[in-house]
Amino acid sequence: MPAPSEPRVWAIESYRAGETTQVLGLAEAIVRRFGGSHETFTYRHRFRGGPLSLAMRVGTQGIEAVEPRAFGPPWPDILVSAGVRNEPVARWIRQVSGGHTRIVFLGRVWAPASAFDLVVVTPQYRFPPAANVLENETTLHRVHATRLSAARERGAPAFATLPGPRILALVGGDSGPFALRAGAAAALGAALRTRAAETGGSILVSTSSRTHAEAGAGLDAALPAAFRYHYRAGDPDNPYFGMLAWADEIVVTSDSIAMISEALATHAPVALFALARGGARTPKSRAYSLLMRIGPERLSRDIGIAHARLRAAGRIGLFGAPPVLAGPRGDEDPTLARTLDRIAALLARPHAR
Repeated sequence: MPAPSEPRVWAIESYRAGETTQVLGLAEAIVRRFGGSHETFTYRHRFRGGPLSLAMRVGTQGIEAVEPRAFGPPWPDILVSAGVRNEPVARWIRQVSGGHTRIVFLGRVWAPASAFDLVVVTPQYRFPPAANVLENETTLHRVHATRLSAARERGAPAFATLPGPRILALVGGDSGPFALRAGAAAALGAALRTRAAETGGSILVSTSSRTHAEAGAGLDAALPAAFRYHYRAGDPDNPYFGMLAWADEIVVTSDSIAMISEALATHAPVALFALARGGARTPKSRAYSLLMRIGPERLSRDIGIAHARLRAAGRIGLFGAPPVLAGPRGDEDPTLARTLDRIAALLARPHAR
């Protein structure tokens, strides 16, 4: 059966900025491929949502409305979400829709995979294979040719006069076994200055929602002449897409598979700046490192697996080594294309009765 045109799509935002970007990116892409429009739901997430999910409960007790729109019919054909606290909500919507709604959940899930119609993961989760699990090398995102073209035009006043190559650094933060603080920021700044001196280029820096204030201050001190943007939630003037569009080279700190994925959606070569697990440490990063060594794999993630696959495929290099040349890329990211193909199959499947 062909997939129906103009499906009704709901996107429930996560409590983490990176996951929300993936959710919105996929919802927008579904509309570009199949038509129609998507509706976005923003909620405050209560801590109890996690325990509810682990207990295999369904319901909305783990969220608190911040907007008047409530869940109700007509129910969506596809619901896209991410984050453990959204699992009970998504499964409740499918239940009250009488099985009409298909759940596409992004990232690791804590309920059994069978509780969802499609689970989309990346290698660091080491998720068990299943018929309804799609493992992609990179995450979904909101970077595509049309958006980059528009962002390049808008960003011309800020970036066109900067000497090339324009070297863009995407800076993450504390994540799992990694901690990004003043020492790592200083090392990154020094490496960027060296690269700019070698090439005669300019430096652009964008931090993220996870960048610690100490690291941000360290980058400011190390790179006073760089174009710097410090992440602010909900900032309508965030130049991030313009920076991606104008970048000739992109350096990404190794803690973030999401930023690596967004960088790979451009036409610039991408390199990793490795944050050593034995470098700056925090109590949280030490505890996570211990968990990775002695705990069950289910409770941790290993982003090194994703790095290794991308390097083996020749898609990324290491900062400081000869750059990996960017290959030709089409208008649609291959990760997105194969995800949309799976969603087309979901939409064509007869509804439960």
